[in-house]
Amino acid sequence: MKKEIFNPDCEGFSLIELMISLITISCITAAFTPVITKKLKNSNVSVALSEVTTKCDKFSSHCTLCYSGKCIACSIACLNSEYKDNDKCACFPCTNYSPNCLLCNAKTCTKCSSGYGIKNSGCEICPKGYYSDGLMECVPCEVGKYQNEQGKSTCKYCEAGKYQDEKGKDSCKIPPNGTYQDQSGQSTTIPCPEDNYCTNGVKTPCPANQGANAGSSACTTCSTRISNCIECSNLTQCTKCNAGYYLNSSNTCTQCPAGYKCDGTANKTICPAGTYSAAGASTCTNCSVGYYQDLTGQSSCKNCASKTPNCIACNVTTGVCSACANKYYLNSSICYLCPAGYICVNSSKTQCPAGQYSPSGSTTCANCQAGKWSSAGADSCYTCSAGYACNGAGTATKCPAGKYAPAGSSSCKSCPTGKYQNSAGQSSCKACSTKTANCAACNATTGACSACKSGYNLSNGTCVVP
Repeated sequence: MKKEIFNPDCEGFSLIELMISLITISCITAAFTPVITKKLKNSNVSVALSEVTTKCDKFSSHCTLCYSGKCIACSIACLNSEYKDNDKCACFPCTNYSPNCLLCNAKTCTKCSSGYGIKNSGCEICPKGYYSDGLMECVPCEVGKYQNEQGKSTCKYCEAGKYQDEKGKDSCKIPPNGTYQDQSGQSTTIPCPEDNYCTNGVKTPCPANQGANAGSSACTTCSTRISNCIECSNLTQCTKCNAGYYLNSSNTCTQCPAGYKCDGTANKTICPAGTYSAAGASTCTNCSVGYYQDLTGQSSCKNCASKTPNCIACNVTTGVCSACANKYYLNSSICYLCPAGYICVNSSKTQCPAGQYSPSGSTTCANCQAGKWSSAGADSCYTCSAGYACNGAGTATKCPAGKYAPAGSSSCKSCPTGKYQNSAGQSSCKACSTKTANCAACNATTGACSACKSGYNLSNGTCVVP
């Protein structure tokens, strides 16, 4: 009776296993003749070991074992780029699996050309975003890398200014605005730091007069965060303020206090005597005419008249008067009221001339009216005396003989017919008849009769009855 022994889990015999099996067969007794079978390696064929032989020259000079018309073991040595086919007892190129297969075994390709991956016993070209060194399947590029060409053995690092947070990509991403990346091969972005702006993956410092919050894509002027700041190193650190402000210890801007001038830097300069400033000033202002300031750091000037009454100009730092108002004159830095008979203009005192007058505190001299007169420096005019004529000038003119003038006259009058005046400075004339009886007309100066009254004749200067 024959008994068949078969182990379906065995993959097959090697050459040594087959030889051991043959020796074992020869020891089996005739009463029990089993048929031992074994599944041939790399084949689905099961063979009876009693039928395996080593006389296989008819198949190939390299065939060392054969069975049922087939070679089941070859001693041929194949190259690394070949695989051995026991059935045919021959070597075949690995390119039979795939044109880019470099190494293989009887079952599959074990190494492909660089840039090709092992797949389904053969080689496939790695697509964009993938790579392979030929010993493995095509794998996706890691984060931070990319491959924009097919058939590559490595991936490229994302350059600075770009990133890639996904695997298997053929390009890198540009960081969103407000972020950047300054290193190569990165899978994340970096938030833009304060006082920089970030666009297209690049970080750029803000210019001197601008700043930005963290994560910004644009810079803004310093004053958006620091009031009255025109230059800053960042949005919390001002370096220069508007004129009229100063940079305080916190690097922010403070309005210049009254009595100081501020140029926008840390300098806060006190205004000297003779000047002043209001709050927020960039310069100190000189006191105007009529004002002075004898102290430093003041917000206004003092009126010269507050130190010297009726003063209109004074030294800007001491207040010593240098000019008085009209109607006053300056004497030893004091303003005095102009006295009567004088006029005071431009701080000087001038006497009124004869024929003019002035009361105290005058700026002009007035002319005396007709019939009056005055001497120099008079505070008023006087009425012309009887027998004198006054035309408003500074003197009174005495009327000559033959003329007269009542008080307040502006001119001397000739004696009328029938009268005469033989003395100067008289207020009236005499009747001719007072010198020559019955005289009707006479010489105005001498009184000599020149005509008699009716009924009388003139004879040797007298009037006689005819």
